Amino acid sequence: MPLGNLNQQSQVFPAAKSSAQAVNCLYVSVTSGYIPSMGVRLLRGRDFADSESRLPGAPPVAIIDETLAKHLFGTDDPLGQRIRYTQAPPDGSPAEMEVVGVVSQHQFSLDSGATPPWLFVPMAQTYNGSGVLCLRTTRLTPAALDALLETVRKELRLVDANLPLLRVRPYTDFFGENLNFWIIRIGAIIFGILGGTALLLAVVGVYAVKAYAVERRTREIGVRMALGADRRAIFALLIRQGAWQIAAATAFGVTLSLLAGPVLSNFAFQVSPRDPVVLLTAVAAMGGPALLACYLPARRATRVSPLTAIRSE
Repeated sequence: MPLGNLNQQSQVFPAAKSSAQAVNCLYVSVTSGYIPSMGVRLLRGRDFADSESRLPGAPPVAIIDETLAKHLFGTDDPLGQRIRYTQAPPDGSPAEMEVVGVVSQHQFSLDSGATPPWLFVPMAQTYNGSGVLCLRTTRLTPAALDALLETVRKELRLVDANLPLLRVRPYTDFFGENLNFWIIRIGAIIFGILGGTALLLAVVGVYAVKAYAVERRTREIGVRMALGADRRAIFALLIRQGAWQIAAATAFGVTLSLLAGPVLSNFAFQVSPRDPVVLLTAVAAMGGPALLACYLPARRATRVSPLTAIRSE
């Protein structure tokens, strides 16, 4: 089970360059396995070895995220590069380290606006009296989760009976205590209700407009049938014309959403501006009723007698 501990903010810069290019970052001391356990993707390089994260005296190494790598090295390969703190750690930790891995950018907290750069160092290189033990599991029932936590407590007591265990609980419990999380959740519920209502009104409006447009052509349909037009040909004509209009409107709407998505995504947490599932759902929700609005009136209009259709106005 990997350990991790968020230390504090620091400043680092490429060892081969001036400290004037230093970048503010959050640095975390961890053991091997902590990064994948927290769901952070390793993009390049490697994780810390057990000897580096548990044994003092190992060569000083570091893992940085893609944001910090871009700030420090631009388009250059960060692997093998060396970085330094602007101020040496007061606990005697190494001031210069070799970059051995690059991880993906990830959100630090719900209440932080811009995501800060991250710097990971082996726990053996940075002393801290406290730590967080991370255990990644599959989805469990509440009863199974309680049993697992009790087992974890017992195992830790076997390691050291005097070890102070401040909190042993699921990570999701921390969200329940976070005011910002509840504000985001309530906002999501409100916007979800408003969005659903807007979608319902849009669907009803599209259906009404398309149905009215087809109904207006009832007399035209009667004239065509009186002149010998086949009912199936007329029905196919109405559906084809409606489908072209719906396709053009859908293409315009999707293009507009793709252009506005990156701007709107800045106001939402973990929302992709180009989510294919969302786009396909919106297209189906709007296009389906629109096609139905063409189908039902066209079917009804082609089934009436030509004389009745001509006298409809």
